[in-house]
Amino acid sequence: MIAQATQVDGQNAVQILLLLGGITLVPAALFTITGFTRILIVLGFIRTGLGTPTAPPNQVLVGIALFLTIFVMMPTIKAVNHDAIQPLRDKRQSPAINPPIQRSGPIAQE
Repeated sequence: MIAQATQVDGQNAVQILLLLGGITLVPAALFTITGFTRILIVLGFIRTGLGTPTAPPNQVLVGIALFLTIFVMMPTIKAVNHDAIQPLRDKRQSPAINPPIQRSGPIAQE
C-alpha cells in the first residue's frame, strides 16, 4: 500500500515538473512564434504618433497586443488542433500524414 502511494507521488511530481517547465516556455513561444512583438511595436508607434507617449499605459498595449495575437493566430490554432491534436487524442493517424504515405508507393508502406 505504501509502495503504491510513493509511485503515484513520484508520477505527480514528474507531471508537475513537466507542467511548470511547459509554462516557462509559453512566453518564449509567444515572442518567437507569433506576431505579438510586431503588434506591440506597431501599437507603440501609433501611441507615439498620436502624441500621447504615456496615455494608454504599457499594460493596456500588451493586453491589446495579446488579444490581437490570439485573434490573428486562431485559424492556425484551429488547424493544428484539427490536424495534429485531435488525431493524437483519438489514437488515429493524422489526415496530413496520410496522403504522403499513400503516394510513396508499396516499399514505404511495408
